[in-house]
Amino acid sequence: KLNHLSAPYGLRRPFISSINNRKVQTMGRAPMYSLSWNCVDNKCEIINSSTGLTILNESSTVSKAVLFEKWQSLMNKIQRNMIPISYCDAKQLAVEYRKTKEEVNKAFENSGFGRWTALMK
Repeated sequence: KLNHLSAPYGLRRPFISSINNRKVQTMGRAPMYSLSWNCVDNKCEIINSSTGLTILNESSTVSKAVLFEKWQSLMNKIQRNMIPISYCDAKQLAVEYRKTKEEVNKAFENSGFGRWTALMK
């Protein structure tokens, strides 16, 4: 159970689709590829699940690196004298986000979903 999360964070349950066939599926290997699409430019891309790159061997539009570049570009438009920072530094500055992430990870573990591991530095 998630306790109070500071704004703008909160529990959201998106309705993606309903399941008509209730057959139990056996768990196997994760698919090798995933499909990502958006409604802004109506483009889709096929992403290799093991590399995170598209089938054209390019960075995905939803990769951390690309999203961080877009964030930096936006921040430079808003605040022209912004000092460039690394992705790691930006994460450390996001104190509320880090607190909320810890709360969510504790809720996952307490609900029996296991412990979510962090990447080694």
